[in-house]
Amino acid sequence: MITKNELLQATHHGYYIYKRVLSYYYEESLFLARSGRRCELTKNPFNGDRESLQITLVGDVFYFTDDFLPEFKGDAIDFAAHHYQLSGDELLRKINRDMDLHLDRGNELDAKPEMIGYISPFVVFEMPTFSFYNAPITNTKPNKLMTLVDVYNLIKGDAYKERTLKLRSIEDPQAASHFKKTQFDAVTFSGEFSKRSNAALVNHSGLLTLDFDHVENLHLVKRTLFNDLEYHLIIDMMFDSPSGHGFKCILSIDIMRYSHQQYFETLSAYFKKSYNLEVDPSGKDVARACFLPHDPNVWINPMHRI
Repeated sequence: MITKNELLQATHHGYYIYKRVLSYYYEESLFLARSGRRCELTKNPFNGDRESLQITLVGDVFYFTDDFLPEFKGDAIDFAAHHYQLSGDELLRKINRDMDLHLDRGNELDAKPEMIGYISPFVVFEMPTFSFYNAPITNTKPNKLMTLVDVYNLIKGDAYKERTLKLRSIEDPQAASHFKKTQFDAVTFSGEFSKRSNAALVNHSGLLTLDFDHVENLHLVKRTLFNDLEYHLIIDMMFDSPSGHGFKCILSIDIMRYSHQQYFETLSAYFKKSYNLEVDPSGKDVARACFLPHDPNVWINPMHRI
């Protein structure tokens, strides 16, 4: 039997339940902004879409209230009941199924309790695969399929160390660009392709790449994102760009709900508003190639290494 406490624990105190329910009504709710223990005031689909819904962490649970409806209040389970029109055990089972929490698998999760902290509406339970391309960048025919763990091992190891150091020593921008395009292997994180072209997409991986260039205080920015995004997005991987002046952020998305382009545009606006970070607009292209550098501090979500 699924309990209320199990659901709240598996969804960051109910935070992800609000995001799931609100995503049925508003695209922007995928990135429900939070500052400290309080979320930004947002639209309430159960009060005529008025921007009056307040979600606040009290103790270990996110509770909701409405500025104009004194009786409209409760926890995340109560909020979900308004959407699903269910109650009791039937409601708990519905939330579990809708969010792919798999809390009814008992022993399977007991063997991997660390997964609980990473379960969310957008977790990729099967290891996503995507295309890998040998240098130069003019090679549009993929050489093989890879996983995030494969890329993590390549970036963290010494395979690209020498060429990355060489690139960063080149002062002339045009010469550096030419060196990168001719010497660095690449991947299309967003999917498998018969050739590197939007029209040749075979299977979307459920991953999206955000490219941030010319970032000041790079390490401070990355540390801030790690501290904040646990409650907003699922980061799958983060590593420095080949130039060393920016970084790449690989995120899980649910393309069954919104398109690749919708996620990209909404995320770009989110990072601009919340962190004043500009996303390279070329990333909206699903077939956009990402060069693989050397970064001994590359980070990968632990769920991919279980």
